[in-house]
Amino acid sequence: MTVLYYLFITVFQFLILFGIIIFIKYAFNKTLKNHPFYDKFFFFFNVFVSILWSVFVIVKLVSLSNNNYIIVGSICLLLIVLVWDFIKNFIFGLIIRIQYGYLVNQKINHNKITITILNYHATYVEVRSENGNRLSYKYSSLFSNSFSVLKSDLFYVNRSISLASQNYQELLNKYKSSIVNHPLYVDNNNSLFNLKIDDDKNYSLNLHFNVLSRKHVLIMNDFIDKFNC
Repeated sequence: MTVLYYLFITVFQFLILFGIIIFIKYAFNKTLKNHPFYDKFFFFFNVFVSILWSVFVIVKLVSLSNNNYIIVGSICLLLIVLVWDFIKNFIFGLIIRIQYGYLVNQKINHNKITITILNYHATYVEVRSENGNRLSYKYSSLFSNSFSVLKSDLFYVNRSISLASQNYQELLNKYKSSIVNHPLYVDNNNSLFNLKIDDDKNYSLNLHFNVLSRKHVLIMNDFIDKFNC
């Protein structure tokens, strides 16, 4: 296979793949335009497209190198170095998305500044400041600096759990750990885990923490109900 022919095939495949992606994006844009999951769908769609293009490039480079693993390894390493900023922010974006959920139109506190999240992108998030300016933050910037979802946009879970007196401290630590490590738990300064002892020496754990929706409140209540089962 000559170099010219290989380039022609590669460009042709690129155009076909690009056309398919544009068509799918156009079709879903028309279909989901007024759907409440529109923004969430296209966030994951853009993530998928980024992965797809990465695989396409790697496959073409492997094919070009005639399966010489030293060359393939060197090329992959060079690509990682060149696109490390993209990879880093892409991964941090997935972590933030999994940990905090989909926060579009919700306010967060970032470095003591209140901002409203407008849209997610592959490597950055678009926000609006309190004075109306549209800004962009890379996910690594959000991840490296503490931020929290503002209290006004959150929902509360308030519960009291009975503890056996003989091992109440062990149970308290176990239940607290289970809750704070739950993916729906919002890690902020509003959480309270208080041990209560009544006059009859009965022990209980009073819980107060935040989640992002009413649905999450129900899920967390069901989760807590299983503690004493």
